[in-house]
Amino acid sequence: LAQLYEQTGQSSKAEEYRLMADPGQELVGQPAINFQLPNLDGEQVLLSEFVGQPVILNFWATWWGACRVEVPHLNALYDKYQQQGLVVLGINQEQNHSAVKDYAKNNINYPVLVYADKTYEDYRVQGIPCTYYIDKEGKINKREVGFGEGNEVVMEKLIVKLLNKEKLSRERQWHLIKRYLHRI
Repeated sequence: LAQLYEQTGQSSKAEEYRLMADPGQELVGQPAINFQLPNLDGEQVLLSEFVGQPVILNFWATWWGACRVEVPHLNALYDKYQQQGLVVLGINQEQNHSAVKDYAKNNINYPVLVYADKTYEDYRVQGIPCTYYIDKEGKINKREVGFGEGNEVVMEKLIVKLLNKEKLSRERQWHLIKRYLHRI
């Protein structure tokens, strides 16, 4: 219905239907919600540590086929753009951490964070994989749910766009970090 309303020039009605279908879309354009989660080695990772870098948050599960298909593409993009500052964080809420650790050890190149039930709630994840694209200022630029053939091309274009955004000054980075710290 959202597309139909969009085609007929009723963009506000289209947006209303988009939000009903995917309530997480309302987070797009907003500052990313800060969190602190352990990685698979038990070290705490704070999202605000990455202010000044583009961040991809990928909510996923070991048991879901689309997530398993997406992982090699995320690995390739992470490997290609990590030296330019790209951060990719896999976020998992499965209770069987040994299965997550085993899968990640053999298949994932980027950090995986666990114990993420509240983070799933905060980011309104209802379907997986669910990927958020966060710019250098910590603002959510896009949210995608699912993964299909050709999505890796779109992902790379979004990543390049985020990487090419103007670099933040030290003062601006500090201001954004203080904003994040107030939100924990």
